[in-house]
Amino acid sequence: MSRRTDTMQQVAGLAGESADTQMRELADRQKSLSEGEAQLAELQRFLQEYQHTDPQASLSMTQLMNRQQFLQRIKDAIAFQQGAVERLRVSLEDQRQLWMQARNRAKALDSVAQRMEAGDNRASERHEQSEADERAQRSTSIWDTD
Repeated sequence: MSRRTDTMQQVAGLAGESADTQMRELADRQKSLSEGEAQLAELQRFLQEYQHTDPQASLSMTQLMNRQQFLQRIKDAIAFQQGAVERLRVSLEDQRQLWMQARNRAKALDSVAQRMEAGDNRASERHEQSEADERAQRSTSIWDTD
């Protein structure tokens, strides 16, 4: 195999490793998004449950205000988490694009390396055939001198 082909195979291997790294990062971001969505769903569930509990009529004005403030804090947490989930979605999509580019680059370089190796193999076969033909011709010429 030629030095050029070896080098190209190494480059293709590195590109494949890069694509694998990008894929792992994509999986990590997908996991983060899933966790963020789960937290958001939990906050929304908690808000619904808390809103549907009937406040006691005997609550004081201070207790009612505390309840309203607590509900507002939950709503604020939901809004914050919705923003975080949206950022995670954007990050996931950006990472998906990076992974696809790395995967396509790795496939292209692998294809080039395979073509180069096939070319090297054909050249080697032609060289071996040429040597075999030369040996056969020399052996025939030895018999012709008798």
